[in-house]
Amino acid sequence: MSNEYEKAFSVHVPPERAFRAFTDPTELEQWFTPKFEADVDEGAAGVKADAASPGGYVHFEVTQIKDDELLCYRQWAADPNAGIDVTVVFEPVDGGTRITVTHAGFGGDSILKSDSVRNGMFENYADLMLYLDH
Repeated sequence: MSNEYEKAFSVHVPPERAFRAFTDPTELEQWFTPKFEADVDEGAAGVKADAASPGGYVHFEVTQIKDDELLCYRQWAADPNAGIDVTVVFEPVDGGTRITVTHAGFGGDSILKSDSVRNGMFENYADLMLYLDH
């Protein structure tokens, strides 16, 4: 199994709208998780957050951010050292935004390296596409 996975897709909204769907807790609760709690202002480097998942809470820490263009964060379940690094790039295209999401670091003892968990995460992106396009 590869230690990296990439998913690219387009949505029919401008980059600032797509970016907000990834950084606003209220938006994240519409397509990603039923409960998303951020410790500080959303959309800031260093922000830490927790989200409900079927297997328990998943934790997030934003590592890099450039409004409407780039979002990088670390995601883990039990141990930050067994987590993954996620990079989301937002590119304007005719009629909307191309979003490229790269998940890297599916190694060690992370439950995130299992096919079922990885596939579930990418089902979330299908939910995002429906949410933004409709």
